[in-house]
Amino acid sequence: MKRVAELYLNGCLVGRIKVKRLLGAWGFGEFVPTGEFAAFREVYDLWARLMHSGEGAPLENAIAVALSQVEYAMDRIHGQLRLEDGQWRNLVQLNIDGNLVEWEERDAFTATDRRITGSRERFEHDEPARGGLHFAN
Repeated sequence: MKRVAELYLNGCLVGRIKVKRLLGAWGFGEFVPTGEFAAFREVYDLWARLMHSGEGAPLENAIAVALSQVEYAMDRIHGQLRLEDGQWRNLVQLNIDGNLVEWEERDAFTATDRRITGSRERFEHDEPARGGLHFAN
């Protein structure tokens, strides 16, 4: 997949994303910032540093609190992608870690979305009385 999308934060073009993978509502790729990203870089760099602190060990309480505050600040940034075909996608979550980026699109759902179990094969084999969606634990 060689798609490229433009990333807008609070209405400002801040970079381009080379889309590597889409999985349900989630996308993954490489981020190439423009100079306009400087206004947002601090919050995303801080998030990345906090996420990598302790690598594999449980987060210390102070780090967890700081991470929560940074994530709150990130959630207040309105993110959008403009795809090559001109379509706009609203983002509910955006994580930038150096040149790596992952995002969750608002209102996106496909059968490969693994947050809800129940692919077509599972539904076809469920007992009729169970029916409905089966949420992952």
